[in-house]
Amino acid sequence: MQTPDVVVLVPGFLGFARFGGFYYFADRLIAVLRGLLEEPLGYPVPVVPVTTLPTDSLRNRQDGLLQNLAGVCDKLTGAQRLHLIGDSTGGVDAQLLACTKSFDGHAWDNKVNAVRKKIRSVVTISAPHYGTGLADSRLARWGENPLRHPTAIVPEARTLIDLLRLIPRNLAAAAGLSPGTATSSKT
Repeated sequence: MQTPDVVVLVPGFLGFARFGGFYYFADRLIAVLRGLLEEPLGYPVPVVPVTTLPTDSLRNRQDGLLQNLAGVCDKLTGAQRLHLIGDSTGGVDAQLLACTKSFDGHAWDNKVNAVRKKIRSVVTISAPHYGTGLADSRLARWGENPLRHPTAIVPEARTLIDLLRLIPRNLAAAAGLSPGTATSSKT
């Protein structure tokens, strides 16, 4: 596809794909963005979700995102301008590509700069640019050293169990059923 503009969705921790049997918002977001952009511009604007390495280091996530953007540019010939929309940690990843130096403080190399020079805009949605309170949570302390803080996970485990108990009720409500009821077509 020959197009000058490409919108790239950079996902956060859970990604833009599916979560269980439920689609996250990528499909809806892609359709809405394409409609909003193509009508006034008068030409197709691809909206492409990419994958990231959500639990990896910032440096590796930055490298992975650059590789994905290079792949998008290779597949969509004529792409002159990239517009990045980053959700949560994806917003941090996208913003870091707009910096004058890489995350580790080194100058960008020429190959990487060829991709970076195409970035025209970065929009972040709920991105933790200044960190997150989760880093100071009991769960984070437990994750650092489970043997040193063995009871730190107990309150979080109780919360998780309570949330998991809500799933059947919420699924039933979404399907228009009452919990504990079933319908049968037998007569």
